[in-house]
Amino acid sequence: MSITAPPNLKVSAKDALYFFEKILQTQGLALVPRANSNVVEILPAAEARFLRLNISQEVPQQEDWEVTDDASLLERAGIPVHLIPGEETNLKITTPLDLEFARFLSNHSLNN
Repeated sequence: MSITAPPNLKVSAKDALYFFEKILQTQGLALVPRANSNVVEILPAAEARFLRLNISQEVPQQEDWEVTDDASLLERAGIPVHLIPGEETNLKITTPLDLEFARFLSNHSLNN
């Protein structure tokens, strides 16, 4: 993605950073400033939320937490999790087998 501003446009660094962050949000990304540094990191929005909540992957390991997913990590950290019913055929495709199953579902009606 490329953005070009008119040459006579004067924008403060703060405003430019604000607009850049808004553009990242449209792509599911977040701008995360690093503590005690001028460096920022671009992360997937979900990962950035965990950083803002000050939960890292090291905490469960150090404290011997038993967590199986993001929801159980949040619950263990004392953050309420709300489940919302969804569509059963709304699949997360992460493996070749998942893809084959999705193809099967798209070719066969579950109502038959």
